[in-house]
Amino acid sequence: MDLAKIVTIAFGEERSRPPSEKEKSEARQFCQQGETLNEQGRFGEAEELFLAALKKEPEYEAAIGGLAWSLAGQGDGEKALELLDQADRFEPRDAALALGRGRCLKEMGRMDEAAAAFDTAQGLDMQNAAIGYERGLCQVAMGRDDLALASFDAVLRHNSRYAPAWDQKGDCLRRQGLLDDALACLQKAVESDASLPSAWFNQAQVLEALGRGAEAGRCYARFVPLAPAHQSEKQFQARQKALELGAALD
Repeated sequence: MDLAKIVTIAFGEERSRPPSEKEKSEARQFCQQGETLNEQGRFGEAEELFLAALKKEPEYEAAIGGLAWSLAGQGDGEKALELLDQADRFEPRDAALALGRGRCLKEMGRMDEAAAAFDTAQGLDMQNAAIGYERGLCQVAMGRDDLALASFDAVLRHNSRYAPAWDQKGDCLRRQGLLDDALACLQKAVESDASLPSAWFNQAQVLEALGRGAEAGRCYARFVPLAPAHQSEKQFQARQKALELGAALD
């Protein structure tokens, strides 16, 4: 879809009335579903949900930010940033738009700019765990694991059940060779959200490094059915590892 059509939908240029409370509720449901798909790398499907949300509630900042992330994830980063630039004219100091900008820039590989955008978003909304988490991912991508650990710790102080932060903290500690500490974090990740694929894969790697092959095999086996579509290579690797380590696969 071209940018002009997206802008028409996003800013309600074809609507003659404000959204009802029912439409706002439906927009939030679409937005939450789109966020989950973005996190799984299913950007095309997510785009459709964010557009559906904006048809229900134009100018909904979280949906615009999510839609921009979807576009960037499909290689349309410049279109995504132009959409956010237009949204900023209406809401120049909005955390959801700043978060969306950071995610777009991260998808585009512009990590320093992404980190700055996440800092802006954090200053506007200190309670949103996703912002600190995304900033930590930027720091990981830039090879700054110590800074990333501080970001993940800050997230967990606000929300001790935020599984992605436990997962990424554990993976940072694994890279630093702190395997027992890494395992403790990864166990907390799956306790908080047993459906988080990377937590099972990362836990399997730690257990294998600790020489606990049978447990590692079971974790690889748990990852296989949860693996998102864009991680088919990792899914194949996990399947092979599980079989080598004697784990049963469904």
